Amino acid sequence: MMTDEMTCKICGGELASNRHSTRDIHQSLGTCIKTLRTRAEAAEDERDELKNRIGGLDEQVKIQCSDGNWNYAPYMHGMANGLLVAQATMHDLHDFTGLSAPDKWLDSRENAQTARAEAAEDDLRELRENTLLALGVKPADVADDMADGSIRYILGGLLGRLAELEADGRWRPVSERPANDAPVLALLESGEYKVARYVDKVGGVTLRYWRGTGGSNRRVAQWRPITEEAPAE
Repeated sequence: MMTDEMTCKICGGELASNRHSTRDIHQSLGTCIKTLRTRAEAAEDERDELKNRIGGLDEQVKIQCSDGNWNYAPYMHGMANGLLVAQATMHDLHDFTGLSAPDKWLDSRENAQTARAEAAEDDLRELRENTLLALGVKPADVADDMADGSIRYILGGLLGRLAELEADGRWRPVSERPANDAPVLALLESGEYKVARYVDKVGGVTLRYWRGTGGSNRRVAQWRPITEEAPAE
């Protein structure tokens, strides 16, 4: 009956013996040498395979980083830098420097796209300047990276004020009473506009009626505060 497999302390090879179950090294040094030689040959094979792979990677880097490839388009530029990162990793290089984008791509389509992007940026810059001028702000007084925030801040205030004015000027139902005896713009059920007043109380006496409508039979349908000149009748 064989014992469980054990490992030789010299070569790391497996030991299996039913005669010397307590032995922790091979009986023969030749066995250790054979084991170590086999392991060294396997390591050499792995080293050669790794060298071949690194050589293939180096060749790919050489081709991809050649003029006409890396600077043809942004995609090719990114691929070249990706291979350079892989090469630096395999060669354990710590001072890796990637390729910067060229001033002009060889692909005419990319140049046209770049030109369109630059034109759009110019248009956006002009729009910012014109917007700031329209808001009463000198573009020179606002840094480029603050222009959008300034515009949003100013427009936010203007839009808030506009919302207040719209709320003040909205038409209200007659169930929502105006201030006592204050002039308001009234829309009558007949479709006419009148500057009228709602009288709630006089001398502590509750009256609750509209005056200035042209008669008690001319009823108010809606009203709103006077924020602009009343339409002509």
